[in-house]
Amino acid sequence: MFWSCLITFGFLPALQTYALSSYSQDIYQKTIVSSEVVYVLVQIMCAIYSNITVAAYPRLIYILNIIATVLVICILIIAKMSPCPPFIDHILIGGSITALIYLTANGINHFTYIILNIHFRDVAGKAGLFWGCVMVQSGTFLGASFGYIFTVHFSFFKERFPCVDYIC
Repeated sequence: MFWSCLITFGFLPALQTYALSSYSQDIYQKTIVSSEVVYVLVQIMCAIYSNITVAAYPRLIYILNIIATVLVICILIIAKMSPCPPFIDHILIGGSITALIYLTANGINHFTYIILNIHFRDVAGKAGLFWGCVMVQSGTFLGASFGYIFTVHFSFFKERFPCVDYIC
């Protein structure tokens, strides 16, 4: 849970501007709105398929975390390539691929977050939820700290400004 919150609520928001805005403000805005829709769809999916638990599928969380981590590494690479990310000459294709990667990573991490919360509640009751919340807050704080350090102090990413011509 710590890792999924570090990525979803802490680190990815720092990267979204660099990874998505390079294609267009429209793609950026629609992806951010769509990520909220993905959260709702994942919650509905967890309610419908309530038999998917950590006890029933113990390796599922590991597999989903690995997949989400690979997707976040892809987003990190795309953000690092800004202001000239892949397919910048084909804004719709590049923006759609990046948005799909971003939404998939968010959806997988949110699914992991929900499943682990249910598991902690079932195993340890209120104490499990308390420590789950501690992991959420500490993961979010650490992820946001990494994002802040990479973007502000090290200037690891370059922003693409809307009215500037770039040679890519």
